Amino acid sequence: MNETKKTFFLKIQSLTKARIFKDSWISYDASQFVMAENETGCFLAVQGQSPLYRDLDGEAFDALKICPCSHENRLVLNYYFDFTRPIALGSNQSSFGFGDRLGLITPAHIDSVTPYDIKPVLAQQSMRELALTGRSYRDVLDDVVYAVLKRGYREGFGADADHLKEEKDIEAALALGYSMVTVDCSEVLRRKEPLAHLPSSLRHEYLESTALMDRLGIFLTEALLQDTYTIYGDAVHFLEEIFNRQIRPLSQAIDLEISLDETEAITHPFAHYFVAHELKKRGITFTSIAPKFVGEFQKGIDYIGSPQTFESHLASHVRVADHFAHKLSLHSGSDKFSIFPSFAKQTTNRFHIKTSGTSWLESLRVVAQKDPDLFSKIFSLSIEHFEEARKLYQVRANIRNIMAIDRVNPEDYVDYLDEENARQCLHIAYGYVLADPVLRKRLFYLLNKEESYLYQTVHRHLDRHLTLLGRKRQ
Repeated sequence: MNETKKTFFLKIQSLTKARIFKDSWISYDASQFVMAENETGCFLAVQGQSPLYRDLDGEAFDALKICPCSHENRLVLNYYFDFTRPIALGSNQSSFGFGDRLGLITPAHIDSVTPYDIKPVLAQQSMRELALTGRSYRDVLDDVVYAVLKRGYREGFGADADHLKEEKDIEAALALGYSMVTVDCSEVLRRKEPLAHLPSSLRHEYLESTALMDRLGIFLTEALLQDTYTIYGDAVHFLEEIFNRQIRPLSQAIDLEISLDETEAITHPFAHYFVAHELKKRGITFTSIAPKFVGEFQKGIDYIGSPQTFESHLASHVRVADHFAHKLSLHSGSDKFSIFPSFAKQTTNRFHIKTSGTSWLESLRVVAQKDPDLFSKIFSLSIEHFEEARKLYQVRANIRNIMAIDRVNPEDYVDYLDEENARQCLHIAYGYVLADPVLRKRLFYLLNKEESYLYQTVHRHLDRHLTLLGRKRQ
């Protein structure tokens, strides 16, 4: 450490009694900048006359300015440091979505992904998750940017406004700086009655493309074309309107992901082709499509179904994605270990995978080990609200198959995190836990106290995902 930096750090510590996050140190113009933390929380420290010193809001102490980790200061950092801004990752780069329901775990996500040739989407939340956690899209992005700064991560990250259905929500997320939007088409994927009239131009266009359909392994009939147009036609128009109003006018690149998976029906490869082709015809650029794959992708547990059947079904969608050069996206990707190797291999590492609740569960693993009494209360509340919570999530858990916690030794509470029924119950009940002010306060206090162990625990679990998916950097 050079003397100038050392003197800067000593001055901060003398004034604030803070722990310095040394990886965040930056020399900018005629100033130095670093992130630190003391008993009052995280803050920024900047010294030296420069535009950065002037623009950060804070209190000056003899040429040293101490600044809160506020939204306003996050915007200043975004202006001065490119690496703190989310970027579009594109259709040729494998990517992995890390949902952080607590706003505490992003450093572990960064540590997990850094060794791999996979780009992270570090800010990823749905409107449902925001409602249940009491956060906003602004909160999520602020927390991620400060975590990126804290870790000194400069290799680029995405920010995904996930599973949005309303144009106003998409507009708000893009205005905040999100670089990815996942549009949920579930409310416009429906069979209309009577069946929509199939335009003759479409009939000729598709039914006469037999050579292409043969190469894609699609057996196209007029009935399949009619059925696809009926169900997916409105989705194409919906996506066109959103793109033209919200995305096309922007100067920066945006990753548009199309979610076709929030339905009961498995996505036929021709439906995938139809949506992609119709969007391309309209000049709409998109990065990825998430079909509804065969089998079950339930929360917090491995894939349910035949891996061989999944591989065959996946191959048909890979051919379509390769034809249009977009990524395939896998939602509810937490803990789908049995199919990860095949997914990565068949897509030739052009994929996006979303996870979220698995990091929440690993946080609870820390609670079970470090504060069994708190875990017991969280577990009991989760059981109490299970039937309400499952209305929002697809799970097969049966709480009658879960051992009552008063029959389990506290040192064995951690085993609940490896039992499928208990795991799913804990996975989906997070909103009720975080809505309880006493439990929430105790939870955040413990996880902040056990920060290093929390990061290690989450890192270890996510590394299991990434090892099966990714190529380590050379």
